[in-house]
Amino acid sequence: PPNIKWDQKKKKKLIIISAIDNIDTTCTHTKNEINPWWRLDLMDNYYISTVTITNRADCCPERLDGAEIHIGNSLENNGNNNPTHCGALFHSTLIGCEMIGRYVNIIVPGDRYLTLCEVEVYRGFPGNSRCM
Repeated sequence: PPNIKWDQKKKKKLIIISAIDNIDTTCTHTKNEINPWWRLDLMDNYYISTVTITNRADCCPERLDGAEIHIGNSLENNGNNNPTHCGALFHSTLIGCEMIGRYVNIIVPGDRYLTLCEVEVYRGFPGNSRCM
């Protein structure tokens, strides 16, 4: 299946992309940790017009409070040092980005969980956007 990756070192399957499976009722989350983050590698540079983040509907919406979206080409600090666009605060948030980059990171500052149910990245110019 497309949402499972074989980890050769740990010899087990890891569910790694529940947040980009087009099913907003399946979610991925981190452990409770300091500054948890999630990264999408677009494999090339794109003009990103919009990012849509879908949060959990059944509980814990506060897990995305203060979330930051970072977009750029650097993997310094796991990509979290790329420029920040803005925060996500609600169940499903549409955020106009208008930035160029390969990596899309979502990070929540502090000691907490990061939960994502769906992340959609749109490229192109306003009026000509396309989901990636």
